[in-house]
Amino acid sequence: MMFKHGPAEGQPEGFPSGFRKCTSCSAIAHPGDDFCASCGERLQPPPSDPRERCCPACGLIVRNRIAFHCIRCGTALPRVQQR
Repeated sequence: MMFKHGPAEGQPEGFPSGFRKCTSCSAIAHPGDDFCASCGERLQPPPSDPRERCCPACGLIVRNRIAFHCIRCGTALPRVQQR
């Protein structure tokens, strides 16, 4: 399957925008899913503010705009989009 654009910041690598990673089991969730199909945990909503970021490793939404690393797993975070 070929995508026109690369994944959005914080999206699982190789997947188009809207896909998320479950913060509990790391399974890939489809756009619109409220619960993980693998473990049943409630999924976090995708960031609504473009300056918020999803951790690429655990999927946590990080709202601290000056954080360099995820507060849950310590993974380096993508840069914040400037307005």
